[in-house]
Parts: sequence; structure tokens; C-alpha cells
Amino acid sequence: MNFDQISPKSMEYLAKIAESPNKFEELTLQFITNRESDNLKVPEFSDKYEWLNTSDKLSFDGNLKKKLCVLDFFTYCCINCMHVLPQLHELESKHTIEDGLAVIGVHSAKFPNEKVVDNILSAVLRYDISHPVLNDGEAELWNAMSIRCWPTFVIVSPEGIPLLYLVGETHKETLFKFVEIALKYYGDKGMISNHTLPISLAKDNLKTGLLKFPGKIAIDKSGTHFAVSNTGNHNILLFDDTGIVYSKIGTGTPGFVDGSSAHAQFNAPQGLSWHGDDIYVADTENHAIRKIDATTGLVTTITGTGLQGDDKEGGKSGTEQELSSPWDVEFASAPGVDQDKEEGPKNCMYIAAAGTHQIWSYFLEDGSWLKKGSQTERTCIRFAGSGNEENRNNSYPHKASFAQPSHLSLGKVKGQNVLFVADSESSSVRTVELKSGAVKACVGGERDPMNLFAYGDQDGKSVDAKLQHPLAVVYDQQDDVVYVADSYNHKIKKIEASKNTCSTLTIRGGVGSTDGQMPECQFNEPGGLALHPNKRLLYVADTNNHRIRVIDLEKNTCTTLPLIESDSKDSPVPLEFKALVNIQRNPPTVLEKITRDLSSVVSARVQLVFPEHLHFTEGVNSKVQLSLSDMDGEVISFESGEIEREKKTFGCNLSTHHANKDLLLKVEMVLYVCIGESCMMKSYVIQQHVTHDVTSTNDVIGIEHQVVV
Repeated sequence: MNFDQISPKSMEYLAKIAESPNKFEELTLQFITNRESDNLKVPEFSDKYEWLNTSDKLSFDGNLKKKLCVLDFFTYCCINCMHVLPQLHELESKHTIEDGLAVIGVHSAKFPNEKVVDNILSAVLRYDISHPVLNDGEAELWNAMSIRCWPTFVIVSPEGIPLLYLVGETHKETLFKFVEIALKYYGDKGMISNHTLPISLAKDNLKTGLLKFPGKIAIDKSGTHFAVSNTGNHNILLFDDTGIVYSKIGTGTPGFVDGSSAHAQFNAPQGLSWHGDDIYVADTENHAIRKIDATTGLVTTITGTGLQGDDKEGGKSGTEQELSSPWDVEFASAPGVDQDKEEGPKNCMYIAAAGTHQIWSYFLEDGSWLKKGSQTERTCIRFAGSGNEENRNNSYPHKASFAQPSHLSLGKVKGQNVLFVADSESSSVRTVELKSGAVKACVGGERDPMNLFAYGDQDGKSVDAKLQHPLAVVYDQQDDVVYVADSYNHKIKKIEASKNTCSTLTIRGGVGSTDGQMPECQFNEPGGLALHPNKRLLYVADTNNHRIRVIDLEKNTCTTLPLIESDSKDSPVPLEFKALVNIQRNPPTVLEKITRDLSSVVSARVQLVFPEHLHFTEGVNSKVQLSLSDMDGEVISFESGEIEREKKTFGCNLSTHHANKDLLLKVEMVLYVCIGESCMMKSYVIQQHVTHDVTSTNDVIGIEHQVVV
């Protein structure tokens, strides 16, 4: 008996239990005893393997002895591997390590980028994997055990005997039943131990700021409102062009709940797109499309059931239609004859259905369809893609195939409206003509539609250009080019679609977060792109750096835009006297009365005192405003400006206009500060009642304020 024979034996077992489901336990016990007599042991884990989520290495002859093990052979780019993670989480909740079950992820990489343990760590954190993971970067264990597909579960006995191979994502019921029977079988034989394992979860040491693995970014038509899918925090952030976050949509806890911004829940949202005052969100792990009313924050579900589906045809209405891992959404006119209109309504939402490797359409209103057909409002239906995971181009949209489409962008090629598609698993960018549905190659990939390993990092034309798992595309109408987030090469590239040529903007490459001139800028698996509608600015969701980056296409530079949580929507720049801080949300600090000569001018000074490790946010100026008013609230004079960063001070002279009466000095401050990578906005109001005394020799008002975070 060898490892090549385990898969056929497993398939025979699966056929038997499918034929006789009422004999599941009997057939399972018989299968286990047969495997025990095969005299085959799984290879021991090599000492050179790198481990995650453990404080020490694991071994079958050591701490895994007397544990039933489930090995999950996976690669973190794979959508099917993502689909089984909730199954494993549920299995681990049902049967703990103390019960005798150990789940171990064996990461056998597809792409070179996935062999790097730091990148695997980011994926472990992003997907909230809570079991041990080892890096089988050179696929030694994969090859030794004759594994052929991602994902593959291998169930191993407490003595290290390989029992069962389950290939693919559709074996949840069999997995759960087999594990339960095997635990009882080995427990009755005294072969199960309740000892613990050296688990040390990486997420317990993760420190991020407001952003955690941002997936995608979108900008409204005016260019003043931005939205980012804060994937790792399961919410959506709305912010302005200065980085001030004025709204959080979602509780931050994974779930599937409609309602207000404070009560709604998402689960690892990815792509999003503005449509008027609404934001449509691909709520990936809820397998649904959600809509946010940006004016009220109300969240509703548009289509999808909240559960993963396997339908590859569609045609149902709204929330009756199941979806599988939608990864992005884009708006355009409906397919077919509507494309002949010069400026047709964007009445159709196109969905990158990564889980079924297709492009779907959702109709916001009645619209045209392929072959002069039509569809009714709220219909959700397959537009292009057979559902097979391939890089197959075809003039007939249902005969074409995609491989995990991850981002869509409306654009033009030679006058035709198309969707540019970041087809991540084929490492290519492709187009879909909206009039006919024809799917065509653009750059990357391979002519052989079955070859999904044609990746690299090479400029060039058509298939001679090579990408590595691109996750985002955006069309630039002004220059008639497409920008690409070549995610696993950590680069931003540019495509001339009319010529099918690709060139690199960020030449340096490598993982990093360096700002500056574009050739030297660095990223870490950038996953989202958005082009400003009025400025030559390209915004990047730099996923593994937990940052938003801004590329100035005219200056050829890249900078980081810090996001800062606001506790006030008031304008931070008073052009005429206006309260700088919302006093209802920020009750003032009232100081004891002081006496000064208020017959002419007073000199006011503010000194800030910071706790250790607190510092001003780089690139953002903190605002301050000082005003004198009479006791009826009428402002007499004011000065505004910026806090001096080094000395943390602000000073000015304020005229009393010969008031010769008691006045109120009000200090308003909007401070942008950080502790490490965590940045925030803090607002303060300080009131100082000043009694007028002409005999006073002191006309200076000094205020020291301790900043507390």
C-alpha cells in the first residue's frame, strides 16, 4: 500500500456510503480497520517546517500521538480553500483538542509569493484561522502524500495512519460524521488523549489601527466621498479626501444583519461601488450583495441568501437567488441592445462571482438582455462564464470560463463598452463585451485555457506579459489605459488595452510600504484600486500594510493617506468665525476664573502636554481656534491656525476692542494624533472666564492642557 492508492480507496468508500447512507457507521468502521492494516504511516513533519499559531513544533510521534488529526492541504489564494474554513471552524468548535481532535493546516503554495511565511501569516490573520498551520513551501509533504488538489482533507489516526482523503469543498457532512465515528472508535480503544497542544494564536499579537486588511476602495462621482471595505474588521468606512472617517457602517463583528450603521453586520466584505447616494457591497463571506444608504447609514440586502450557493445559472429574484463568494460589483447599462445607446442608464449591477468563477448581472430595473432578450427588475442571473475554473475565452459568454474573477471596471476597447476583469487565479486581465458577452484576452495568462500556472512578473504584450494573482483593475478614460494591482508581485502596472501591452509603474517591487517616487514605492499585496473622477490620483487599498495609498499620476509619486476617526463633522477650517468643535458632543473643560486687564489686547498661549508614545499624525495638521466673546455669547475677536508640532504650542494676540468688561476665552482644538499605527482625531473645548481689572499688570493668558487618549 502506498499514498497513491489512498485516494482511489477513499473514492470507493465515498461511493459506498452514497449508495447505502443508512450503513454509514458500519461502512466507516470497516473502512477504518482496513486502512489500519495497510501498514502505512504519514511522513513525520520535518524540523525545517515553519509553524504558525503554535509556540512549539508539532509531531506525529510526539504531541500529536493519541490525537485524531485532520490535515487541511490548502493555498491561501484558493476560493475553494476559503470556503472550507468555516467548516473547519465549526468542526473545531464541536470537537476540541481536549476531545482528541487536532486540525492542522498544511500550506502548500501555488504561487511563489505564497511560499513566504510572512505572507501566509497575513492570510492566517485575514481569514481568522485558529488552528496550527505549517509552511510546506516546497510542497514536500504535498508530493510525499500524493496530494493533487486544493483543498484536500487527510484524516490521520492517533497512531499516524492515513485513513481518508476528501478532495474539494463539498464533503462537510462526510467529514463531520467520519470524525465523530473515528473519535468514538479510538476513544473506546483507549487511544485518545485529552492533553493540550502548544497553541499560540497569531491574532492575539496583531496590532492594527482603524484599518485591518482593507480589500477594496471606491469614490463617488463628485470625488468628495470615499468608501473602503475594511475586510478584516467586517465593516465599511466612509471618509473624505483628507482621511477623516465620518462614518462606520457595521458593528465590526462578523454576521449577517440588516439595519442601521450601528447594528448592521458584514462578513469579510470586499468589492464596493457607489451608485448615486447608495453604496453596493460584495459581502463576500455572507455570499450576498448589500446596499448602504450613505445619507442614513441604513443597510439592506439586495440579493443572496446569506449562505453559500452552488447555482451556476441564476434567474431568481432578489434575495431568493443564492450566490457564492461575490468579490466585486460594478455598474453599467444592461447587456445587449441597451449598449447601443450613447449614454445608457447604469441600470445593471455586474457581480464578480469568484466562488463559481463567473460574472453575474443584477437588474436595478427592467433592461435588455443577450440575443435581443430582456430581464425584469431584481432578476439576478449568470452573464458570462461556464462555472468551470479555466482561462477560456469565447465569443459565446456561457462557453467562456474564468478563474476566480476578483474585480471589475467599466471601460472601452476600440469603442466597445467592456468590463475589465482581474481574473486572479489565471493571473490575467480579460475583457467582457457588454453588448454580446464575448470574453477576450487582454494581458497575462496562457493560450492553453487549462493552464492556471502561467504566472510571473514580466512586462510585454498579450500572453508574453506575466502577472501574479492580480486582484484589482481600474479604467482611466482620460489616458485610455487600465491600472492593475498585481497583488502577489506587490506592484502597480499599466495596460494599454488597445494594444494589449502591460508595463510596470512600481519597478522596485518586493514587500514594503515605502512612499516617494513611483519607481521606488512598495506595497504588500495591494487588493483595491479607485481612480479619482476629477484629479489625477489613483487610490490603492494596500491590504497587508493596512493602509490607503495615493498615487499622483502627474507627479509620479506615492503617499500614504492616514485615516483618522472623527468625533465631529464640523469643518476643521473656519473661513469666518464658526465653532470649530461640536460642543454638544465635546462638553467644554471650564477653568477657574482669572483676572486680567481687558482694556486693549490680551496675549493667549496654549501649551499641550502629551503622554509617552503619543505623537502628531504625519502629514496632517492639527487645528486650533481661540476666541473672545462677551458674556452674552457675541464674539469680539478670534484667531485660528495650526499647533506648532515641535513645541506643541499655539499663541496669538486677541483684541478686546476696549470691552472693559468680563470676557470668555474659548479654546477649540482638533488634534490628529497616533500611538504606534493607531491614529485618531481628538476634539477639545476649553473655556476660561476672565474678569476685567484695569489695575492688573498681567495681560497674558496661559493655558496648559493634558491630552488624554
